[in-house]
Amino acid sequence: MSTEHTGGHGGPGPRPGAGWSAVVYGRTYRIDRWWRALPGGATPGGPLGRTVLALVAGGTRLDVAPRFVLYRGEQGVLVGVACQVPLLGPEMAHDEHGRPLYGFVGWHHPDRAAAHDLPGLGELEASFPVWAGDTYRAWAAPVWDVALEADAVTLVSTPAAAPWEGRGRPPRPPAPRPAVGRPPPHP
Repeated sequence: MSTEHTGGHGGPGPRPGAGWSAVVYGRTYRIDRWWRALPGGATPGGPLGRTVLALVAGGTRLDVAPRFVLYRGEQGVLVGVACQVPLLGPEMAHDEHGRPLYGFVGWHHPDRAAAHDLPGLGELEASFPVWAGDTYRAWAAPVWDVALEADAVTLVSTPAAAPWEGRGRPPRPPAPRPAVGRPPPHP
């Protein structure tokens, strides 16, 4: 399970790994707009925050289908999903009035060159309830029922291994090698 490491609530720390930081945005039981986790140096108004907010689009049409992002750009790599939270499991999925919540759960790597083995869209679609659900519950649980935004602070997520790594994901085949003694083909 991918979890936070803040030292504040005694939750388990991150799995050792390669620099992926959690990004969690959504709603809680009582708070309508809420940033829970951002990588160090990222802000809600910065490029990463604006990307997440655009993807979430205020929850518009997330009742129809989740939206996925596989983005590699100047700010690094962002992999994640905007969806209605009941797709991630029944825990912490509805507000105080019984309405389904929506949000974004993803992972960011600051070095676009270092993050080269991303899951494909098919893999994300098939596995997001597990990795996004685990991440969402780990970050949301400590402040799930707070009533004031000041009590649901945004935390800096600690880099860890990506949640899709080592989750029964079949190994990708190695790239084909040219036959020995033959020159590589010309395009």
